[in-house]
Amino acid sequence: MALLRNAWWPVAASAILCAASGCWNSHGKGDGATDTDVDSDADTDVDADADGDSDNDVDSDGDTDTNTDGDCPYNCLPDGMCAVIGGTAHAEWTCGSPADECCQVGADPDSDADTDTDTDTDVDADTDTDADTDTCDGAMEGDYDVNNTIDLLALEGFSEVTGDLDIDETALSNLDPLACLEHVGGYLGIHHNLSLIDLSGLASLHDVGKSLIISQNAIPNLDDLASLAWTGQELSLWQLPIPDVDGLAGLIAVGATIYLSANSELQNLDGLSNVVLAGGAIIVEECTSLADISGLLGLESFSGPMLLIENNTSLATCQAIELRDHLYELGWSGDVCIQGNLDDGCDDDAADCS
Repeated sequence: MALLRNAWWPVAASAILCAASGCWNSHGKGDGATDTDVDSDADTDVDADADGDSDNDVDSDGDTDTNTDGDCPYNCLPDGMCAVIGGTAHAEWTCGSPADECCQVGADPDSDADTDTDTDTDVDADTDTDADTDTCDGAMEGDYDVNNTIDLLALEGFSEVTGDLDIDETALSNLDPLACLEHVGGYLGIHHNLSLIDLSGLASLHDVGKSLIISQNAIPNLDDLASLAWTGQELSLWQLPIPDVDGLAGLIAVGATIYLSANSELQNLDGLSNVVLAGGAIIVEECTSLADISGLLGLESFSGPMLLIENNTSLATCQAIELRDHLYELGWSGDVCIQGNLDDGCDDDAADCS
């Protein structure tokens, strides 16, 4: 069965995809200043005391009198009498009484050398070293082909490719330089890359304006496409060694055909359970390990010309019939081809097969 392409689906930067549960606007185009920040912590000086002395003191020991022994202006004479220093004795005063007035025998010079040696310098060097630069911005204008590592590196840091992005017949093992990519305005094709085992570079991809086609690569799963929300046209997966499509659990709308073909290890379509809109045909063929397509029963809107479920030898025919009936309940009418699947007692619907 040839891949059906539904040309009626409008694709533009302002496209809106709608189903019963709501509508999804396409992204606004990115530019070089989308986060508008210069300094992400927005500080000028993290030293809140803003002075030249980090402990905010004038005299760190806080004294005003460098004489700390508390001496008095009296002297105790050898005869036990007490006199004002340098003056006459007072008979009524005896040494030690009153305690506040008489002191030790002999003159008490103030020899307490109490100097403030507290050297307090402010060594708090507060400079704002927060280097916040926006490393993901800008758009690669027009179509772009990736044939080798040099081509791939040229896309590093871009968040958008406005036209088609084709990664075809390369020796690449990963797409890491695309880590910033969020939007592809046109078609995104990843095919015939027999060494490609890792899609982690597409972890930020949110939407594809036209078709997303992934085929004949060595990738073991689609887990790195978890951020993908919609495609404007086809979702096409064929000849991939993937056991499931769980990495597409974030996908909610496919503008045209859902095409799954010759994925021999694919077992179920649970990862498509959040897709509520499909604008083209549904074609599931020659996926010989596929046993469960109930993930497509979440569709709320289907307007394609055909439902084709064919030659999936592990898939019960009754499941295909259940999907057909679900689409009928949505008000759909179109061609149906259900044949060559596991015979479980349900009759094929092969009237439109050719």
